[in-house]
Amino acid sequence: NLAKGLSLVSRAVSSRSVLPVLNNILLVTDGPRLRLSATNLAVAITCWVEASVEAEGAITVPAKTFADVVAAIASGDSMLLTLKEDTLTLKASASKTEIKGIRADEFPLIPRGDTLEGVAVEFEAAALRDAIRKTVFCAATDDARPILNGVLFKANDGRGSFAATDGFRLSVAHIAVKGDSLKAIIPAETLTHLDRILGDEGAVTMRVSP
Repeated sequence: NLAKGLSLVSRAVSSRSVLPVLNNILLVTDGPRLRLSATNLAVAITCWVEASVEAEGAITVPAKTFADVVAAIASGDSMLLTLKEDTLTLKASASKTEIKGIRADEFPLIPRGDTLEGVAVEFEAAALRDAIRKTVFCAATDDARPILNGVLFKANDGRGSFAATDGFRLSVAHIAVKGDSLKAIIPAETLTHLDRILGDEGAVTMRVSP
């Protein structure tokens, strides 16, 4: 479960940042779960992993190092994470690893998507992935006109549409939605990450704050 969570949030880890903390993943206890977050300041991804929490804590650790340690542990094994000051200790049945981290309060503040207030619409996951794949490739990739790096989304009366163009070609996809009327330009990079993360079942809620 932890390895799966890391594979999701690692997509947002910054690879070229002057801020060392952006190379890290934020680990925070959250009730009976462990919250994992990563951001490159343009995109942020957060996921929750079921855990048995004995004491609250928070730390950021280097994403690649942490992921490599978790990947090296046999599937089905359990892992104990213990935090002392800025050092995270990981214990499994046949290994023990200590990772030096950076304090959690140095990590950028990430809005909680599940508590964000604002206009909301809901999609079926499979339909959303299809709409993304039919439009995002037409978004511009240069910075000459930044507005074209995004995908225009509109929703009204149960119908939604995604539209993207680079000035030479145009793609539009229609999709059924539930919720409020909404108009927003979503960065193509964000939608690409979303396409890779989404499954083909269930509902997806999008909220746009004021």
